[in-house]
Amino acid sequence: MPLRHALKQPITLILAVAFMLRLGYGMGQDPLQPYDRAGSGGDEWWYLEFGFRQVVDVQMEPLSTAPLYVLLVGGIRWLFQPTSDEVVRIEAAEGGGPDVISVPGVPSVATVRVLRALQAVLSTATVYGVYSMTRLVSGQKQAGWVVSAILACSVAHIVLAAQIMTETLYLFLLSLGMAHYLHLTAAHKAKPIWHFALVGVWFGLATLTRAVVVLFPLGLALHALIVWRMGRKPTALTLRGMLLLLVVYTLVASSWTVYYRVRWEEWVIGAKGLPAFFFLGAQQGGWQGPEHTDEVVGATEEGVTSANYTDSATAIIRQSPLDYLQHRTRDLARATLQPFGTVTFPGDSVWGAFRLWWQTGHTLNGWGRVLTTDGFAPKLAIYIVQFSGMGLGVLGLWFGRKRWQVVLPLLGFIVYVNLVHFVLLALPRYLFPTVLFWWCLAGASVARLLQPTPHAQHDADEP
Repeated sequence: MPLRHALKQPITLILAVAFMLRLGYGMGQDPLQPYDRAGSGGDEWWYLEFGFRQVVDVQMEPLSTAPLYVLLVGGIRWLFQPTSDEVVRIEAAEGGGPDVISVPGVPSVATVRVLRALQAVLSTATVYGVYSMTRLVSGQKQAGWVVSAILACSVAHIVLAAQIMTETLYLFLLSLGMAHYLHLTAAHKAKPIWHFALVGVWFGLATLTRAVVVLFPLGLALHALIVWRMGRKPTALTLRGMLLLLVVYTLVASSWTVYYRVRWEEWVIGAKGLPAFFFLGAQQGGWQGPEHTDEVVGATEEGVTSANYTDSATAIIRQSPLDYLQHRTRDLARATLQPFGTVTFPGDSVWGAFRLWWQTGHTLNGWGRVLTTDGFAPKLAIYIVQFSGMGLGVLGLWFGRKRWQVVLPLLGFIVYVNLVHFVLLALPRYLFPTVLFWWCLAGASVARLLQPTPHAQHDADEP
């Protein structure tokens, strides 16, 4: 496509807006805030500290998480870390574990700024991935423009791109892999086999970023079997291609398993921390600090092993299976109904402010106070985007039923993530990636609302 024609496309403007919003917000945030362990209460300091340790291999214990984002953060900090002999103590909040002496030393402002700029690019690319998938689901460009514009301006995604967390890289790789696979599914003629290898690479890298997706490529293989069995239209999916996809995916994802065995003499598939999340999901009462967890699982001077977590979780389940199922159902429901990103803003929660207004007489003046609560507007915007996406996505399952071949993998991912976090700990952050695919499904509802002209019905079949 000629550059002049590309610049006139609405998606180009949408992507430009998405990038400027993400970059502007990220550059406007304090670059030293992620290093404040006691004040922020998040994991950003951990990625900045232990990412550097992983890259230089100094004072590094066996890594419990998937490695790719840790290495990305550590590599950038290694490049931009200023030389310093100053001893820097990373202080923990009360009950948050012992203080840590920083290996790299003084905080690196350039590291955070470079990361935020890079994540602005990755998040913008994710918006394009959503546009591409939405076209396939809806059958028209216009629905893709609408959905991508909504996510371009999504407060949660704008804020997320400025945070030193795995989600931005994970969503980028996930949307890239899914979009590429859906184009193979929708294509009516054979594609070069290297396309399947690339899909395996994207999902392999996604697994190295967030291990929770480790089994999902098997779901894609099942989807391919269903398409071959039930599909009436030609597809680029082939047996040889799917085998290559799974082989390449296994090679990429298992690279961490091999390294872990050589480096720390342990066998790990996905991430070492999965048994801990299994235990935390089984434990009622929520997270109560590292000391309480160590006490419950029976930590020794040598630390806590994966077997400790698994045995403790199994004991809880055996004690009362019904209570466990009820607890996991409530936990998953709470994580679904609480949108990710609202805690970034100060003030009461949206539901908290609304309940207080209702309990105090639900007057007009009281409603005015609700609207002026700190952070109310961005929190409300996050709620609207999440729940409208889920609602329109459910309708999109019906409106997009004739394109079930491309709808099924998106629905499959949503079901897969919910099933995984029915077993593991469920938090709004962990369910947040499903919102992306709910909006892709919502494209079919948007297409119905737009009442497209007949000639626009099949333009999404183009790669």
